[in-house]
Amino acid sequence: SNSEFILSALNKYRIEKAKAECFVENGLSEGNEIILLGRRLKIRLIKAMEERVVIDDKYVTLCLADTENYSNRLKILEVELNRMREIFFKSAVDKFYPVFKSFGVEYPMIVIKNSVSRWGYCQPLRSTIMMNKQLICVPEALMDYLALHELTHFLYPNHSAEFWNFAEQLMPDCRARRKDLQQYSFLLKN
Repeated sequence: SNSEFILSALNKYRIEKAKAECFVENGLSEGNEIILLGRRLKIRLIKAMEERVVIDDKYVTLCLADTENYSNRLKILEVELNRMREIFFKSAVDKFYPVFKSFGVEYPMIVIKNSVSRWGYCQPLRSTIMMNKQLICVPEALMDYLALHELTHFLYPNHSAEFWNFAEQLMPDCRARRKDLQQYSFLLKN
């Protein structure tokens, strides 16, 4: 009786998975696109002595000694993305931490890893926040939302009315940002 709904859901999943593969996994060929900080940027490959990544408003330029070596493209880009993750995720936590410090919350350790089902979670007893690696693809305002969301769990371990009231005091549009973040769920991957 639910076969039409199930087939529709499976088709939607296939489409979303294809989007993620196009913009995240297979995006390292000349002219392909990658999503970074909520923007679609084109990949450029340039032969250069000094290997590095240059990011501007339109391009992610991979400067490589060997532009044909695909695994080296992945490696150099991942190094740059990891650097960016550390900067942006820490910055997002730092924006709200002073409020939580006043409640006696210890500065959390930020763990960055992949998750197929969630953007982040916190472990108050371990003073740890996990932020999904794919968050580097979303706009900075959505990273800020996630940081606030997880920090709020240090005070309210559930999604009670008190949780949302507290979060909305610090970010009045937090529910709208939550909804906006869900639009990027195709980036959650295995």
